[in-house]
Amino acid sequence: MSTLGVATIKSRASNTPPTIQDASDVEVGTFCRAWVATGDGGAITGSFNISSVSEPDANTKRINFTTAMPDANYCVVGSAGPGPDNDGPRYPTIRTVTSTYAEATYSDDASNNLVGITYWAIFR
Repeated sequence: MSTLGVATIKSRASNTPPTIQDASDVEVGTFCRAWVATGDGGAITGSFNISSVSEPDANTKRINFTTAMPDANYCVVGSAGPGPDNDGPRYPTIRTVTSTYAEATYSDDASNNLVGITYWAIFR
């Protein structure tokens, strides 16, 4: 086993994350293209490649990318913390993906209320 200690890992192409390859030079993974953690009202508490989080309607959060994805063919992984009343789990439903943003609703199984705290990761 080897250990790699470097200050920077750089892709050979612009706007493309480096890939992880196995010993046969087969791509087996890539780095996260964007991620964000939000608090109540969409306030960003930590992020990478996210310009803003907005709420276009009462049940939707829109994650806007700083640098657009090449297209809408990417994976959005999301989770959510309890609502303001600390009243149980929340369930994300991805509604829309474009090259510039992703939208989802986060609701509980009973009242369909949007939660405050959300976590997103975007892979391509």
